[in-house]
Amino acid sequence: MDERIVIPTSDAPRRSRPERRPSRFRWVFGLVAIAAVALGVAQAPSLAWVEGESPQRLLNSESVVATPGSFSLLAGPEVSGGVVWTTSDGSRWLQRPLSRIGYRVVYHPTGLFVIDGRSLAVIGPDADDPPVAVPLPDPIRIGNGSNRPGLVSGLGGLVAQTVTGDIYFAPEARRFELAVGADEWRASADIPGFTETILSVPPPRIQSRCQPVERRAPDIVPIIEAGSELVAFVPASDPSTAWPMCEPVLWASSNGVDWRPQSTESPFPRGAYVSDVAWRDGRFVAVGGIGLDLPLAWTSTDGVAWEVIELPGVEDTGRLLHVERGGLGWMIISDQRNRSEARGWFSTNGVCFRPVPDRVVGSKVAINDDAVLSVGRGPEPDIWVGTLGGLRSDLGWCGL
Repeated sequence: MDERIVIPTSDAPRRSRPERRPSRFRWVFGLVAIAAVALGVAQAPSLAWVEGESPQRLLNSESVVATPGSFSLLAGPEVSGGVVWTTSDGSRWLQRPLSRIGYRVVYHPTGLFVIDGRSLAVIGPDADDPPVAVPLPDPIRIGNGSNRPGLVSGLGGLVAQTVTGDIYFAPEARRFELAVGADEWRASADIPGFTETILSVPPPRIQSRCQPVERRAPDIVPIIEAGSELVAFVPASDPSTAWPMCEPVLWASSNGVDWRPQSTESPFPRGAYVSDVAWRDGRFVAVGGIGLDLPLAWTSTDGVAWEVIELPGVEDTGRLLHVERGGLGWMIISDQRNRSEARGWFSTNGVCFRPVPDRVVGSKVAINDDAVLSVGRGPEPDIWVGTLGGLRSDLGWCGL
């Protein structure tokens, strides 16, 4: 099926022009207006979606990740293990079988890393090479609620968070070595309070005004790559590792071992919680809310000063759940209040977001330099591929 939906990303209403007395400068104003309209058209591309084909025998889609020029979808279980499906356009899929069931897939320039119990299955670029198992002393944690994998590609290697609280780092993603042990992390005087958020501890009673719509624990602190650093969003008023994160504070590390706080208190409003955060090209985007009825998204260039993002129609949203980023742009995903469908907003600059049709918003989204891949729910999920038509701009206009 090849159904195309074109979404104009600039929807400014036309205004009636009042009567004006003739002026010898009218032609000047006319030229300026024509130039402005031409510039507006050039800077107001359209977002087009094409329905793709679901891979055969796709029993359960676990996670999807963007790679240069393609996407990879982890699915399973099969008879004896899982399958990694790869596509460049959402219609033609190639499969790579796994000997065991995988839970999450993470991209690194050296290959795809599939989290598989106590080991990682590394899938190289050569389709004829079988996956290689990389053992770990402890299983890598998977977030309960956020579904965030405890494996991060950054600083040229991989950072792993295990269920015991240890932090492992693999330079060039070749061999994992213990970076910070749970006991050392707990005893470190340089980063008080940060260790408890990594460890698997039960959540205490919440004593702050932060009251997320849904509260689950244990979970993991989101550690993401932000240029030459790794950053972590640590709950400031809640010493447990719960999701969503209440009033988080930004911590940073240049090596995955030594961490420092970027502020002494949370830069978010009192009572705010964060469900997910992403970074691209010097900009953070976080999603969450305040209380039960106020879903919010924020943006920041330094992780300390944050501004609220305007999301059209957010008043009909129950929860803002995830934010994904890639070379093409950003996409925020939420659920709908009292409904099972998801909602979505897309932006090329992380500041100005426009709604995406509900039917193309899946439970899993990945973005590369060329397209957005959206994977729906169910055993045979809908597959949608979005591409950005027209010219693109990262300037401040909200027509993007």
